[in-house]
Amino acid sequence: MNKNNETKSICRKIRKISFNKKLRISLLIFLPIAIVAIACFLYLTMKNKYVDEKYTAYSYSNNSRINYDVLMLPNNLYDQKKLVEGGVYISDLIESINTRMTYEYSGNQKAKINGKYSITSLLEGYIDSENGEKLLFQKKNLIQPQKSFTINNNKVLLTSGSNINIKNYNEMVKNSIDLLKFNYTSKLKIIWSVNVDVQTKNGPVNETLESTMEIPINEKYFEIGGNLSSDKKGDIKLTRKVLSLYYKEKIIASCIGGVICLLTLLFIIFFTKMSPEMDPLTKKIRSIFKNHADRLVGVVYDIFSDGKEIVNVFKIEDLVRIADDLGKPILYKFNDKIEEFTNYFVLDDSCIFMLDIKKNILETPSNKLINSADTGLSS
Repeated sequence: MNKNNETKSICRKIRKISFNKKLRISLLIFLPIAIVAIACFLYLTMKNKYVDEKYTAYSYSNNSRINYDVLMLPNNLYDQKKLVEGGVYISDLIESINTRMTYEYSGNQKAKINGKYSITSLLEGYIDSENGEKLLFQKKNLIQPQKSFTINNNKVLLTSGSNINIKNYNEMVKNSIDLLKFNYTSKLKIIWSVNVDVQTKNGPVNETLESTMEIPINEKYFEIGGNLSSDKKGDIKLTRKVLSLYYKEKIIASCIGGVICLLTLLFIIFFTKMSPEMDPLTKKIRSIFKNHADRLVGVVYDIFSDGKEIVNVFKIEDLVRIADDLGKPILYKFNDKIEEFTNYFVLDDSCIFMLDIKKNILETPSNKLINSADTGLSS
């Protein structure tokens, strides 16, 4: 019991701070709303703590290419026995074309790689038409039958090759032209094809890559073309849960904001009170000093009429105009209490202009009309 009495005694002794009525009410409305809003924001932030993010779980690249040398028959035109890539070649001086085929696969992590590869030749004949060349025939032949391989690594390097005897293909086409009794154009395609099936821990990868060499047949001279090199890159993308952006910062900011709002609300409830409303007289006096302080002069002596006529003025604005016209200050009797600054004067040679604030507040024009109506004196 003693402790409770002591607590109550302490609470009574706490002096509450006077607060502007409108401001206190506004804060008492705003702060609970702010606390609820912060709580909702905190809940949504925690609910959406993790978000989906796409990332590259596995990436790879593969390349297929064909390189070649042109082997020459003994002749009086060329000193070298073989010619390099990218030249023009005379058919009658060529013994064969030596091809070197390479395939490279590279992944960013170890995996089981199953694959197969082959080298195919395709002899094609074409005839001219109004719409361009049309395919006349195709003759397919396996130069390198399909081979399989299995590697547990992140890289694969395959090499193979073949020797292409161009003379045999030229003779084959010449014999068919003699037999058919009409000309056609032809070309030989050498196709280097590789297929890989990669089993990664993040999913499968299946890729087929081809490089093609094209050689014109039954021509006096020719250039080697085709798609000699192919490159391809790829990846496996997966989704994972990650901490949402600025999650920790949002949580900290929400907690701090909520605590500040809650403490402020409690402080206003328990340690503040509404300021008593200012009475009309004090409010009017403060308004006069606020708006006309530079015109007011406080005097410590009483102001006597000395037989002068006293002219009552109803509004401070009227007294200000009179002071401006006469070039005189507005006087008031100074003391320690502002509530007693009720009379204001402008002294003239023949009269004294006086404003009695207390009287004017009690006897406003509206009050006078009401009083007249009550006494039956209104017109």
